[in-house]
Amino acid sequence: MDHLLAIGRSLAEQAYFQVTDLLNLEVDLLFFDPTSTCSDGSPTAASPRSRTAGSSCGAAAGTSSGEKLRSGTPEVKAALSRQGRCKTVRDNLQVKEVRLGDDTDRFIICYNPDQAERDAAIRARLAAQLEEVIAGSDDLTAAERGRLEGSLTDRPGLKRFLRVTPGGLLRTDKARISAEEDLDGK
Repeated sequence: MDHLLAIGRSLAEQAYFQVTDLLNLEVDLLFFDPTSTCSDGSPTAASPRSRTAGSSCGAAAGTSSGEKLRSGTPEVKAALSRQGRCKTVRDNLQVKEVRLGDDTDRFIICYNPDQAERDAAIRARLAAQLEEVIAGSDDLTAAERGRLEGSLTDRPGLKRFLRVTPGGLLRTDKARISAEEDLDGK
């Protein structure tokens, strides 16, 4: 264990660069838990599998796996719906542990209040931009609305909040925006 403490910073940097390069991810947080692995790197029989849930995170030694909160999997939905208080680790980091089922799935949900403010501001700006883009689109033909919708493919931030009605009209997806609010800072 002392050896890990001595090389911890170097190990974290190497893991960060390998994970970001290999999976082309933006890594915000990387957990390494040497207590839950055997010397061969496999999980111990006694330790439950852990997941770190955040905007993006990395895995270490096969015991932790990252899962994007926006993935919408049943596990993520269950973890996010669990009540409980976050523990403040630092001014800009709060964490909450959530165990699901028979305790084999453990989520560590990280929350950054500063990032929550930034997320809300970005979402508001994107929603306003989308409103500008689709303003007056009801007067366009169906083909022109289709082209307008297609033009948003290169702008995934805007497209994410676009809803097309059954009649082909372009609208801001208020439900999606509301759902995204629950993920601010996580």
